[in-house]
Amino acid sequence: MKTIIGAALGDCVHVGGLHHFLKLAEAEGYKTESLGPAVSIQRIINSIIASNPDIVAISYRLTADNFRHLINDLLENLKKNKYSVPRFIFGGPLPVAQVAKESGFFVRVFDGSEDEAELKSFLRGKGSLPDEQVYPGDLISRINQKYPYPILRHHFGLPTLASTIEGIGKIAKAGSIGRHFSRHGSKCSRVLFPTAGNEPKITWNRWSTCSISR
Repeated sequence: MKTIIGAALGDCVHVGGLHHFLKLAEAEGYKTESLGPAVSIQRIINSIIASNPDIVAISYRLTADNFRHLINDLLENLKKNKYSVPRFIFGGPLPVAQVAKESGFFVRVFDGSEDEAELKSFLRGKGSLPDEQVYPGDLISRINQKYPYPILRHHFGLPTLASTIEGIGKIAKAGSIGRHFSRHGSKCSRVLFPTAGNEPKITWNRWSTCSISR
């Protein structure tokens, strides 16, 4: 069984995202260990020596400058002592994630824009998502698929039909897909995205509701 150790590095005490990731990992068959908040570099190294994990998940949700210093210290300690280094991954807000990417140390960096399917894809060793995902066509199945995240109902409409269609396309490609998008006065009834990257197909009738699917 593969093992993942998770830690909020340095002075960071935010562990909500880390906890959720480790729960997903457990569901995918990993053995997990959370070191909790505000974990020192030495404690991370000690845990690596003791547990010999396959992956170390680092979280940091404070300033990018502070994280840069912390990650440099971690790298220096690992190199100086010539430890057998497992794969490191990182999760945090975009500015900090950018520093993590620039370091070249992490095999995968998550900046919060990913959905649960992308996390599961990584844990399953696939690395990336397939071009096309199947989304349930009924509310209950959709809720079950996105659990523990809520399903929100919201009407979407921009001042023109063209800008509304463009916005629907962006929402669809992001995977944040609802059932109905409307613009008052329009006659667009259905915008279809059969596969990722395809141009929208529009059908017309007297209704003012736009529905999309992929």
